[in-house]
Amino acid sequence: TFRIPLSIGQKTGFYLDQRSARARLEELSPGARVLDAFSFVGAASLSAARGGAREVLAVDSSPLALEVAAECAGLNGLSERIRFERGEAFEALKSAGSSGGFDLVVCDPPKLAPTRGALKAAMRTMRKIASLACRATRPETGRLMLSSCSAALGLTELMRSLALGATDVNLRAVVLERLFQGPDHPVPAGFVEGQYLSTVLVEVNPP
Repeated sequence: TFRIPLSIGQKTGFYLDQRSARARLEELSPGARVLDAFSFVGAASLSAARGGAREVLAVDSSPLALEVAAECAGLNGLSERIRFERGEAFEALKSAGSSGGFDLVVCDPPKLAPTRGALKAAMRTMRKIASLACRATRPETGRLMLSSCSAALGLTELMRSLALGATDVNLRAVVLERLFQGPDHPVPAGFVEGQYLSTVLVEVNPP
């Protein structure tokens, strides 16, 4: 059960197109400590908690988004398993990296590249996110789920940003799975920009 008010003023963050990624997250969550950076209204956090995570930390800078997320957690009987914290995702990832890391780290930032002209700057930002997220993931046994919702920053660019970000912190990222929007979001063959959602499930190892 979700309550997503239209007054929130931007894309809801519920992300119907992310259902396959959230289903996979739920499968990976039993017994895990989960960090959901850029959590917005908490769809990923609720999936992790529903899947049996022993602890979920949801971080976002929007107080309204966190208020909605907490209400949704209550509606689903998951309030005791999710801690909602207002803050910057970058800082939360840094803190996680210095304290041993999480079993599951989810990073689904807002659209970074609305146009092709914004791609270089977007890749720099994604590289920084990937760097911090890799450090925030428990080495070898942990998993990182990293997403881009920008057609301009597709799977190739996402994986390059991930590889460079991991290298920046002397780690090696291995992509285990690639996920996209579900079959109810079809992509015409002549409109490649329709493939706007890319998610990778990553294992983080020493170099």
